[in-house]
Amino acid sequence: MDTICTKIILSSHAEPEKVFEVICRIVGNEFGHKISLRENSWYHKSFISNKKNCFIFRFSDCAGNMYFTCFFSNVKDNDFLNCNLLNPRSSAIWCAIGKRLVDFFGGKMIYADYIDQKDPKNLYICKDPIKYPPRLKGQPTDEYWYQYHIALINESILTAEEINNMKHFAAYWGKKEDNLVNYLENFIPKIELAEKLSGNLKQNYETKDKSKLKI
Repeated sequence: MDTICTKIILSSHAEPEKVFEVICRIVGNEFGHKISLRENSWYHKSFISNKKNCFIFRFSDCAGNMYFTCFFSNVKDNDFLNCNLLNPRSSAIWCAIGKRLVDFFGGKMIYADYIDQKDPKNLYICKDPIKYPPRLKGQPTDEYWYQYHIALINESILTAEEINNMKHFAAYWGKKEDNLVNYLENFIPKIELAEKLSGNLKQNYETKDKSKLKI
């Protein structure tokens, strides 16, 4: 039986490097690297060029699940003259990732390619405004670069709720979904609380230290 895929169709300005960075951001790849105890944990965050107009994405999420998909550039679509396409397995995680990417770059997503692709229930279209729209005519390069990085920083890690909401749209739900949802629900809040408490302790210490200098 052929694998059922999700078609994530993005605007032409969604460059492969930027798409990869956004994906790593929202699956907690950077966060996972920060708390990882394994050596060479950056090895899993790889971006590999394969063929002309095709790139292979390999990455891990914050729970340690590994992912693989292909990015195709300059693809023709009925709604876009030129667009870029990700064609991963139709899992709840990929549908959640796709929704974020579509809202970030603009485009649309077909949840499962075995269902009628014109069925509105099987289609997600970007919300306005797009977080990172195409570059405006005459817009300075530095300003556009800054615009992208501000949008990237403002992207938060996927929530368990976002993944659970994709259950009814995706063709598959498996161990990766169970692992990541469990991690997001139980482990991440504890880490965030620890970091918050650590920040408060540091702030209190610095305040006390400054008060001593005034004496």
